[in-house]
Amino acid sequence: MKYPCLILDHDDTVVQSTVQIHYPAFVHTLEWLRPQVTPLSCVAFQEACAHPGLVALYEQTYGFTKEEMALELEDWRNFVKEKIPDAFAGLGEVLTAYTRAGGKIFVVSHSDEALIRRDYLHHFGFEPNGVYDLTYPNNKPHPAPLLDVMKREQLTPNELLVVDDLPVGLQMAQSAGVDFAYAGWCENAPSIDKTMRQESPVCLDSPFALRELLQ
Repeated sequence: MKYPCLILDHDDTVVQSTVQIHYPAFVHTLEWLRPQVTPLSCVAFQEACAHPGLVALYEQTYGFTKEEMALELEDWRNFVKEKIPDAFAGLGEVLTAYTRAGGKIFVVSHSDEALIRRDYLHHFGFEPNGVYDLTYPNNKPHPAPLLDVMKREQLTPNELLVVDDLPVGLQMAQSAGVDFAYAGWCENAPSIDKTMRQESPVCLDSPFALRELLQ
């Protein structure tokens, strides 16, 4: 096995969460806390999540206070609890075969561990070997999650593969000297997709392309 350890992002890499969950939650939060503001389009929202980031969007663009940020987080959690986003077609087959062959999956995400594990159990029938979520103090683009995985699993950088849909995942992999592949099957904003295809060493257009890379 070329890569005994697979490091996956979650939102928009494994599940279709922006279109189905995060953008509707964003619109609902603005209607609640900033009713006079016209929400961004879904594409503009995706671009803002990539840069400057969701927290910066709320705090800097819309002037959310700490109290409003707490309300936003509660509103978002209500959305993600009520609906499980669809997994990308074919990914379950690829990941199941990979784990049965002995591969290990770790998730590095800015989402919540309980929700990530819920999605894996619902769609694939198993949980990842470990999760580094929004509570992890040095999450991506910091290389700390990868360094921790290598330490606990006694692996070298060339035994890991990071698959992500955003630049923070690419930056994390580069900082740790780990191989990276762009989840090109994601529903990214055109500008982000263009950047990722230009900067990523490997672009995967379908989950089945990931299967070929892992073999």
